[in-house]
Amino acid sequence: MTNNASAKREYNGDIEGAGSAGNDGQDDHERGGAARGGGVVFYSVDLNRSAGAVWSGISSYDFGSERVFFGVPGGNAATDTIGIDESGVGATSGSISLIDGQTYRIVAVVDFDNDLLGMFVDPDGVSDFWDPTNGTNNADVTRVDTGTNWSTAARLGSGGEVTWDNLTLALNDPTNVGLLAADPIPEPTSALLGSLGLLALFRRRRESV
Repeated sequence: MTNNASAKREYNGDIEGAGSAGNDGQDDHERGGAARGGGVVFYSVDLNRSAGAVWSGISSYDFGSERVFFGVPGGNAATDTIGIDESGVGATSGSISLIDGQTYRIVAVVDFDNDLLGMFVDPDGVSDFWDPTNGTNNADVTRVDTGTNWSTAARLGSGGEVTWDNLTLALNDPTNVGLLAADPIPEPTSALLGSLGLLALFRRRRESV
């Protein structure tokens, strides 16, 4: 539970520090679990907002700095509307308002490979997807991301009381957070479209005979 407070989880333990250079990728170093400029970071968490909650969400941190916030930003507190807020850059709001006292599954995406940010509310595991290879998705909110920052930690925080559960962090594999890795309804091929056109023409000709 957070109440006008937050809890941060560093990807490689509590040795993050300032992130000294020269040791990228080493497991015993503060940058060992970080992502920067490549890959796709996925978060999922359950949250339940109290009636007194103002802002609440999960953030991607760049060592000591918050870079991207997913949830209900402070600017949307009056309507409890979801959004993605890039620190010092701007925010994009969605159309879903969270109901006080109801538990929601939030899935957030920082896609360095495709310069995108995304957020899902209660993905169904059947139709909701994020394709890491090209960034195609059907998220409830998306935003272009051209930042070059790191993603080194996740922070859960709120103004007012919010309860959290089942936090999951994953790299590159959306199935670990309950999403599909590709659109389950692929677009029809040109050959199939041509066949459907011929079938329609054949039917019209038969009806005119």
